[in-house]
Amino acid sequence: MTHLDLFTGIGGFHMAAEWAGFETIGFAEIEPYCCKLLAEKWPQIPNYGDIRTADFSQLRGSVAVLSAGVPCQPSSIAGKRRGSQDDRWLWPATLDVVGSVEPAWCIFENPVGIATLREFNGVLLRLADLGYEIRLFGVPANAVGAKHRRQRVFIVANCNGERLEGAEYVGQRNCVNEQSLNMGSETLADTNRAVLGKHELQQSGQREAIIRDRWPGGFGLTQSPLCRRADGIPNRPHRLKALGNAVVPQQAYPFFAAIAQTEELSFASTDHGQKA
Repeated sequence: MTHLDLFTGIGGFHMAAEWAGFETIGFAEIEPYCCKLLAEKWPQIPNYGDIRTADFSQLRGSVAVLSAGVPCQPSSIAGKRRGSQDDRWLWPATLDVVGSVEPAWCIFENPVGIATLREFNGVLLRLADLGYEIRLFGVPANAVGAKHRRQRVFIVANCNGERLEGAEYVGQRNCVNEQSLNMGSETLADTNRAVLGKHELQQSGQREAIIRDRWPGGFGLTQSPLCRRADGIPNRPHRLKALGNAVVPQQAYPFFAAIAQTEELSFASTDHGQKA
């Protein structure tokens, strides 16, 4: 199963996808420090650069999951929340790529402030117009073992019909397997984009088991050893900025895992039907 990673940063979505068995076939990042890091760690994966000018047409119909941690500054409650008036509002460009590539699934990440920004309704409507069913989930980092809250909204979009070529992805796709996603998240909205509603955070033994299995040593992958002092570490400001903008892999992993399970079940059902 293939994965296209927009606004890659330091590769948080890529790590989560890899843990779930996906092959990342492309990055899209322009920040120089992050680009250098990606080239050093994963030189075999091409970086398409700026999504506003990159040509993704050759990937049309061949991407299982497109992920994007769309720049958060226009929607964050810590900022001015200028939405589409901010030149960093890149949702239109992101959805242009979705329309061009036509992935089977999309996973987007943003701060919770996006849910109350008026422009966000237009984002959801355009996704629906592109043929996607939508679910929103709120996942704090401390729900997957971190010591900080870092509440984030994950938007999971699933195409309504057949998009990818090849037998592996033939057939109608349902929304993400919700049993697989019962891992401490809170649902914010349903597929028909009803009024956003918050639900009590539910802890899950399944979530804890996955955390112990995947990260037996604890949550160290996202806990920065950097302190607010002059510690002599090279590129310290760039590292801090990159960590601050990064997607926490453990927050994103359950969505990739659930999609992988759903696709495997769909393929098994289709394959059984063909043999019968």
